[in-house]
Amino acid sequence: MATPAPAPPLRLAVLSCEDSAPYLTSSKVCPTGPVLELLQQTFDGALEACNNRAGEGEGGARFGCVDFDVFSVKGEGSYPSSFDQYDGVLIPGSLSSSYEKSPWIVKLGETVKKLHEEKVKTVGICFGHQILAHYG
Repeated sequence: MATPAPAPPLRLAVLSCEDSAPYLTSSKVCPTGPVLELLQQTFDGALEACNNRAGEGEGGARFGCVDFDVFSVKGEGSYPSSFDQYDGVLIPGSLSSSYEKSPWIVKLGETVKKLHEEKVKTVGICFGHQILAHYG
């Protein structure tokens, strides 16, 4: 029996909330920084483990990779025109407080409300989790 083709990549929109180390300082491996590099390595390892397990049985599901599109939301802010093209959204950490009333944080909060209303799968890490709790 032929091995099923891998699934298309999982596409995640990353709403980057920081432009300083360690969040978006580029490295040789990942130009968007060590935090996303760590996440990419984690996803790659998990997908490899799933694929290895799937290969043990006949016709097991195969998983593709994970692609990140990074949008810098701090300051003036850059957002995708639509979240429809993404399988989910990731909001990582920041040196800012989620309770600040900075315009970029308020706009991020409004975006989180919209994501929640539209039932878009969203994960927050540290600051991102606080934003989800405060606005979602």
